[in-house]
Amino acid sequence: MFAIHGVLASFGGDEAGGISLVGTSSGGGTTNLPAGLQENDHVVVQIASDDYDINSVPGWTTIQTRLSSARGVLVAKRMGSTPDTIIVVDARCAVVSMAFRGVDITTAEDVTHQSLSGFGSPNPPAITPITNGCAIVISASLDDKEAAGSMVAPTGFGDLVVSDEGSQNATAIMAWQSQTTASMINPEAFVGSSDDNWTTTQALRPQQ
Repeated sequence: MFAIHGVLASFGGDEAGGISLVGTSSGGGTTNLPAGLQENDHVVVQIASDDYDINSVPGWTTIQTRLSSARGVLVAKRMGSTPDTIIVVDARCAVVSMAFRGVDITTAEDVTHQSLSGFGSPNPPAITPITNGCAIVISASLDDKEAAGSMVAPTGFGDLVVSDEGSQNATAIMAWQSQTTASMINPEAFVGSSDDNWTTTQALRPQQ
């Protein structure tokens, strides 16, 4: 099973310096990417597992990986002239993705992403962009699936996408917001409790 949602919109105010959300998708194992992808679109995928270690996806750039409790990997890819339609992932994994348009094709991450592990509600770490108009993307892997249906994005973040469809007890979640003026942002926690979790905050730079 998988779900695809077309959006092509911004959340939290004006478009983030030209960055717009093309769409989201969710599934378990090999998963369709959001529809309507074009060359140079930037796709971010959060993959979650429980006992299965995954630290890379062929053809994708690994942003961050975790090989202990709340296992998972966060990957990204800039689409070529023929955009991908799927991401090939082991069936034991839960998968969520977001596709963005207008991300800088040379330097996608405005500053180094921040990650942390925790217990209970996933609380994305603070990050301080240096470029106006970044898209702030938060994601997490949870080592259980009981909370999947009740997760709520932190205040100011939207387009929440959640999946617990892998064959193991794991949940992947992702949300985002635009930031007009560069400054430190410290997201609130996702609403919804879990066991162990691992969460990451990214700032995507708008095309310069």
